[in-house]
Amino acid sequence: MTVRELLAEDALHLQLVVLGNSANLERSIYWVHITEVVDSTEFCEPGEILLTIGLDMPQIDDRSAQAAMDADPQEMARFNRMCDAFVTGMVDAGVLACGFGVGMRHPTVPRALIEAASRHGLPLFEIPIETTFQDISRTVSQSIADEGHRFLRDSYSLQRTFIAAAKSPDPIHATVIDVADSIGGWAAFVTPAGEVWDVSHSGARGMARTVALTYRALHQLGDDNLAPSHASVFDHEGSLCCAAELHDASQRPLGLMLGVAPEQGTDEMAVRTAVMNAADVLSVTVAQAMLRQIQLRSLRATVMRGMANGLGRGLSDVAAELWGPLPHAPVAVLCVDGEAEDLTRLYEAQALSAGLDGIEGIGGISRISGMADPRSDPSDATMARTPQATQGPQVAQRPDDGSVLFGDFDNKLWFLVSRNEGAGLRERIKAAAQRLGIQRCGIGMATATSWETLRSAYAEARLDLQMSAMPLSAGGPGGGAIADLDIMHLIAPRVAESFCQAFLRPLLEDGHGATGATRHTLLRTASSFVISSFNITTTAQRLGVHRHTVENRLARIEQLLGVDLANAHDLMRLYLAIEEYTRSHPDSPAA
Repeated sequence: MTVRELLAEDALHLQLVVLGNSANLERSIYWVHITEVVDSTEFCEPGEILLTIGLDMPQIDDRSAQAAMDADPQEMARFNRMCDAFVTGMVDAGVLACGFGVGMRHPTVPRALIEAASRHGLPLFEIPIETTFQDISRTVSQSIADEGHRFLRDSYSLQRTFIAAAKSPDPIHATVIDVADSIGGWAAFVTPAGEVWDVSHSGARGMARTVALTYRALHQLGDDNLAPSHASVFDHEGSLCCAAELHDASQRPLGLMLGVAPEQGTDEMAVRTAVMNAADVLSVTVAQAMLRQIQLRSLRATVMRGMANGLGRGLSDVAAELWGPLPHAPVAVLCVDGEAEDLTRLYEAQALSAGLDGIEGIGGISRISGMADPRSDPSDATMARTPQATQGPQVAQRPDDGSVLFGDFDNKLWFLVSRNEGAGLRERIKAAAQRLGIQRCGIGMATATSWETLRSAYAEARLDLQMSAMPLSAGGPGGGAIADLDIMHLIAPRVAESFCQAFLRPLLEDGHGATGATRHTLLRTASSFVISSFNITTTAQRLGVHRHTVENRLARIEQLLGVDLANAHDLMRLYLAIEEYTRSHPDSPAA
């Protein structure tokens, strides 16, 4: 029962004295609190109405008493402060309205109380002497009982609806649409980071973001009317808003379910029931989807790393399962650098736009707003129903000539796309980062290449990324940022790999006059020699042998490789070969 419905009960003869905040009249009454203690608001709960006969207030039973008080400024000021504090306490406690009983101690509602209620926007109604407080309590209690039965009935019905939605190809979107239908308004799902994942009506995206921020702000202010474990109801710009947080089994936040309907004529209990049931169902659905996305993300990272190591064709079947048809060669490689959290947001946006992760692009928490095609602005959308997955912030949709392969490893986000899509993808990533407010987002891109030579493209993209963040010229004496580049960045990976295999062949293969055990020992010694900056003493300490042993081994290495390690040129060749071997064989004991 709302406050307006209570006032409309003919049998109670209640009369509204102060309209106050009209929104309160449309709110459901959760209980009736009867008190005669002016400072009793600490015992009040949000959603209650408070009834009193003003027993604790100065008695003004006729015009002469009122005139006497008017003639005493100090007494009048004290009474005004008392009424103001009484009303302020009720407003702060979330009391919806105050009912004042007349005819016993006060013939009418005190003028000071009326003025205080008007100042603070608290609805105030007069209770005639023939209407007892018990009459009002019984009326509200019966209404609460009726609503409780209706709540259970509606809950069961909505649960069946939302469970069916959870079984659909896109459970998040289906549930959001069902919530909107059930409350006669719009609904949205928001990620823990505050980004709109899905919204029932395209034009409500901006409003959804604002309502979510309002909800967070009210929580930060400690609004007692908002409980994280339940559906919280609040007003926002003439709309009745309900928010319910989703948590997994470990109470980690999964997101926020929003339901918003016009305040006028909307049943608050119906909105609360729908949003709360939807949140319960989605807590399970989203948790399962998040686990699946974590697994997929790990697998994508493994495949992308394998491609970076030259296994592109060998991993093509697995890649097709993860991303769809492979991009047509030549293939462009893009490398994106930034904060880990920002890279995750870009990754999730790509999972959305590609429609992957097994649930029509929802992944885990992958539908993020603000990253649509930079040529369109979601704020311009109308309130038309969103037919499928919401067009949120997207990085790159699937082109006609193959998928966009994406994954993260080595603290970078990587994209593989056909040559024709490379430049456009680079611009869309920039636009996506800007719309998401990502401050640092470097992008490197390699010249398109074949699948067989993909490894060199990874290195080129990484170098392009590094170069893009450096000044074009040295910054001062001693060189600049470009001078800090590792020497291995200056060599094409294919050249480095071929040189390594040719230079170290006598230490890697049979038929050069050394046994397998000897080759292993010499290769490990050469690696330690390079790591020790060509210092024989340090190398001996690292290997746990005498320096003469190291000298003998180095002499044998010189003989097998045909080099002179006293020559700077040969030392550099050894350094390059060992560095490449270590990079390409990280699990080797010699690495």
